[in-house]
Amino acid sequence: SFLIPTNLDSGRCPLGQFPCGNLSVCLPQLLHCNGNQDCENGADEENCVDDSGWPQLFDNIQRNRVSKGQREETYDC
Repeated sequence: SFLIPTNLDSGRCPLGQFPCGNLSVCLPQLLHCNGNQDCENGADEENCVDDSGWPQLFDNIQRNRVSKGQREETYDC
């Protein structure tokens, strides 16, 4: 399951994730408006527009940021 319980007291999900409407659950951005209901309340499929390619692009950018950050930490002395 992709559901990630989180403390939304701050009203925010971690970078690269989005909230399931009024639930205390965050999902990976790639699951937003993907044609499948991933949130129990269906909030991930509401108010969707044609975003052809954007979720994949965002996911690739996020992976590159994490990957670069890990490489930098590896080489720090």
